[in-house]
Amino acid sequence: MTPPNDPTPHDEASAELPPEDQPTLMSPTRPGGSGAMSRTPTPGGLDGADAPATHLKRIGPYQLGRVLGEGGFGTVYLAEQESPRRRVAVKMLRPGVAGPQALARFAHESETLARLSHPGIAQVIEAGFYDPITGDVALARARSAASRGLLPFFAMEFVEGKALTEHASGLGLREKLLLVVRVCKAVQHAHTKGVIHRDLKPANILVGADGLPKVLDFGVARVTGEGFQERTTRTDVGQIIGTLGYMSPEQVKADPSEIDTRADVYALGAILYECLAGRAPHRIEGKPLHEAARIICDEAPAKISTLVPAARGDLETIVHRALEKDKARRYQSASDLAEDLTRYLRNEPILARPPSAVYQLTKFAQRNKLLVGSAAAIVLLLAGASVGMSVLFLWAREAERQEVLRRTEAEGATAEANRQRDAARAAERKATAVSEFLARTLASGDPDENGLDVTLASLLDKAAGGIDREFAEAPDVAHAVRLAIVESYRGLGLYEQALPIVERAHADAAKRLGAEDVETLHAGEWRAMILGHLARYKEAIAIVEGTLEVRRRTQGSEHPSTLNAMNTLGTQYQQQGRFVEAEKIFRELLPMRRRVQGEGDERTLDTIRRLGETLANMELPEKLSESDSLLTGLVATLRDRPDLGSDLNIAIGSLAELRRLQGRNAEAVELGKERLAYSQRANGPEHPRTVMVMNNLAKSMEQAGQFEDAEKLHLQTLALREKVSGAESFDALTSVAHLSTLYQRIGRLEDSERMRERVTRGFEKLLGRDHPQAIISATNWAYVLTDLKRFDRAREVLEDVLERRARLLGPDHAEVALTRSMLGFNAVSAGLWAEAEGHLREALRIREKILPEGSGIRGVTMTMLAEAMARQGRAAEALEIACTGAQWVLVDQRAPVRNKREACGRAITVADLAGAPDRAAPFREQLRALPER
Repeated sequence: MTPPNDPTPHDEASAELPPEDQPTLMSPTRPGGSGAMSRTPTPGGLDGADAPATHLKRIGPYQLGRVLGEGGFGTVYLAEQESPRRRVAVKMLRPGVAGPQALARFAHESETLARLSHPGIAQVIEAGFYDPITGDVALARARSAASRGLLPFFAMEFVEGKALTEHASGLGLREKLLLVVRVCKAVQHAHTKGVIHRDLKPANILVGADGLPKVLDFGVARVTGEGFQERTTRTDVGQIIGTLGYMSPEQVKADPSEIDTRADVYALGAILYECLAGRAPHRIEGKPLHEAARIICDEAPAKISTLVPAARGDLETIVHRALEKDKARRYQSASDLAEDLTRYLRNEPILARPPSAVYQLTKFAQRNKLLVGSAAAIVLLLAGASVGMSVLFLWAREAERQEVLRRTEAEGATAEANRQRDAARAAERKATAVSEFLARTLASGDPDENGLDVTLASLLDKAAGGIDREFAEAPDVAHAVRLAIVESYRGLGLYEQALPIVERAHADAAKRLGAEDVETLHAGEWRAMILGHLARYKEAIAIVEGTLEVRRRTQGSEHPSTLNAMNTLGTQYQQQGRFVEAEKIFRELLPMRRRVQGEGDERTLDTIRRLGETLANMELPEKLSESDSLLTGLVATLRDRPDLGSDLNIAIGSLAELRRLQGRNAEAVELGKERLAYSQRANGPEHPRTVMVMNNLAKSMEQAGQFEDAEKLHLQTLALREKVSGAESFDALTSVAHLSTLYQRIGRLEDSERMRERVTRGFEKLLGRDHPQAIISATNWAYVLTDLKRFDRAREVLEDVLERRARLLGPDHAEVALTRSMLGFNAVSAGLWAEAEGHLREALRIREKILPEGSGIRGVTMTMLAEAMARQGRAAEALEIACTGAQWVLVDQRAPVRNKREACGRAITVADLAGAPDRAAPFREQLRALPER
C-alpha cells in the first residue's frame, strides 16, 4: 500500500475635450521641421544663407531651401511646393547609400507614413524617385531604382511651432493634460496602423499657433538633427533606437522582440511627467551610457507629487502607471492612458490603481537590501504576497465598480458619480496610508540597530502590533493595513500569524459596517482562505457558504462577486477532498462565467482548470477522460495567450498532476520541468511558488522512477523551506513527509521512519493532535512502522488514530475506513489473520457505501480481506473476491506500482491456496510485466 494522504501544497463638473480638427498647415511664425525642428529664424527665406550646400535646387514640383535635419542616410529640406503653393518638408536619401536594401527600407518608411491620416500627425504628401541626371521624378521599384542611380524622396507636411514642453510651460494643469490627451490619440492612431514611433519626445511634438500638437518623425527618427548621435540606423538586438531620456527599459535593453506599442506609452508617460514637472523623470544628463541605462531600468523616478503637489492622488497614479518598468504593469495602450487622463479631468474614478503595498515594499527591499537583512528571501517572498487581495478579490471589486459606473452613465446620476469619486479618493487615501506605514515598518529593519538577522516575519509582527496605536482615529485604514499584513503573511506561508489579524479585521468590519457590508464579506473571504491553509476546512466552508448566501441575496446570482464566492467555496470543497460537491459547484459556475464574463476571460479559464483538477481527483475513468479533455484544451488555449503567462504556468501544473495520476509519468516530468523554468524566471529561485513547483516535480520524478533526481529536488525544497519558514514550519514538515515517502519507496525504511515520526510530532505541536494533517501524518508513520515489522508499535499508533477519526468524523467516514484498512494491513503483515479479517470487513463495508464498483481503493481492501480468509482455510470462498479486487487495482490509473504488485501477489496466493492455478496465471503474467517499484 502507498502512503494514503501526504500533505500536498495547492497552487492557490465635467471636462470638455477640444474637438479633433482636420489637418492644417501651421502658419510660418516660427520655422520648424518634419525631420527635426529648426528654432533659428529664417531671414533669408528659402534661398537665404541656409540654402543647401549642394547643387540640388529642385525635385519635381518642390523648390528646395535650407536643411532642416541631416543624418547618415538622408537629409530633410524645407521646400516650397508649386501647386498648391505651400511650404513642405522633403526628405531624400543621400547619394552613395542608395543600394537596394536602403532604398527598400526608405520606401517602407514613406509607405508607413502615408498610411497615417490624423490631425495630430504630420502628413505625407508625395513619394517617388528623383533622377539626378535628368531631373525627372518617377515611380520605380527599389531594385531597378538602385540600378538606374535614382534617389528616393518623399514630401510631407511642414510643421512649425514650439516643442510640446516649451509650449506647455505657459499653460495651467488642465490645459497641459488636454494637450497630452491629444498626443495620445495621435499615437494611438499610428498604433492601430501598425506603426510604433520609438522616438517620442517633446522635440518631436510641435504645437502651432492654434494650440494643436502634431507628432513628427513616425518611422524616421534616424534622420532628425537634434540628438541624432543618440540613435543608430539598425534595429538588430543590441542596437538602441530612440532618445535615451524617453526610452522604456525594454528599449534600453535593445532587444527588438521585446519592443511593442507599450514602449511608446512609456515615452508618453515621460513626456507627461516633463510637461507637469518641468524636468524629465530621470536625471541622466552627463552620465555615461551604461549608468544612464541602469538608472532607467532600475531606479524609480521621483514621485511627481514631490515636484508638483497638485498632482498628488489620481494624477500621480496615472503618471507612474505610464512609467512602470514592467510593460505588463503599464497602460497597455495610448488610448488607455488618454482615457484615464480624461476621467481625471471629468472627476471620474480612474481605471488605474496605485501599486499595492506589497508591490511597493518589494521595490523598497530591492533598493535597500542591506537594510532588511535577509533581503533575498524577503524580496522573493513579497513578490508573491499580493496574490490574495490582488487576484482573488480584485476581480470582484473591479466588477462592482464597473457596474456602478455603467449605471451612473446610463442614468446620469450626478450624486452617484460624486459618491464614486469620493469612494475612489478614500480608497487612494487608504492605499497611500497602508503603503507608507508598511514601508516605514520595513525600513525599521536597520541592521545597525537590530543586527543582520532581521526577517520580514519579525517586521510584520512589529507592524501588526502598531496598528491600533497608529490608526486609532482611522478604523477604515486600520482595516486595510490588517488585510495587507495578512496578505504578506500568506505570501510567507505564516498562516498561524495571519489568522488572529484577519479574525480581528473581520470582526471589526462587522461591528463597524454590518455583517452584510461588502468590506465585511471581503474580510470574511480572506479569513476563510487562511483557515483553509490551516486545514480548518469546516470553519472555512461555513464562512464561505454564509458569504455566498448573502451575495446571492443582495447582489444577485450572477454578480461577479457572487461568482467569485462560488469559486472560493468550490476550491474549499476541492481542498477538503469533497470532490462531488466541488464538481457540482464548478459545473454550475462555469456556464455563468462564460455567459457573464466571456469564454476567453481569465476567470472562466480558471474555473475550467478547477473543474478539471476536481475531476482528476475522482479516480473514475470517465472523470479522468473529461479532465484530460478540459486541461489539455486549456493549456492549448493559454499557449496562445501571452498575456496570461502565469495562468498557463498553473494550468501546466494541473496537467502534469493529471499525467502523474494517469501513470504518464515521463510527460508529467517534462511538464513539471517547463513549469519550474517559468517559475524560476518569473518569481525567482527561492519564491514559495517556485519551491512548491519543485516539490510537485520531485513527486513526478519519483513516480517516473527517477529516484536520484527526485531525492535531490526534495532535499533542495526542504532546505529552502527550512531557510525561509523554519525547520518546524508547515511547509518544511510537508517536504520532510514527501522525502520520507520516497525513502520508504526505495527501501530506506529507517530514514523514512525517523522522518515520519518527526513530521507527526511536528504537526501535533504546530496544529494540535486532532488536526487532520497531524492524524494523516500518524497514519503514514504507522505504515512505515509496519514495513519495518514493528507491528505492535504501528498498531498502537493506528488505534489512537482510529479513536480520533471516529470521534471527529463519525463511524462511516472515508478516513475511518482508511484507518481500518491500515489496521488490517498491519495484521495481515503480522500474520494475525482473524484480527485482519475483522478490520478489513469493516473497512470494505464503509468503502462499498462511498466508492463505486471498479474503485482501486476498494480493490486493495478486497485483496487483503481475501488473503486473510484464505489463510484461515476459506480460499475457495475468497478466490472471486481476490481476483476481482486485483483486477480493479490493475486498471486503476492512479494506483501506485506497489499496490498493483501486492494485489497481484495476494490474488496468486489465494488462487494457489484454492487449487486454481489457471486463475493465478494471468496475475503472474501481470506481475512479471510490472516494474519493481
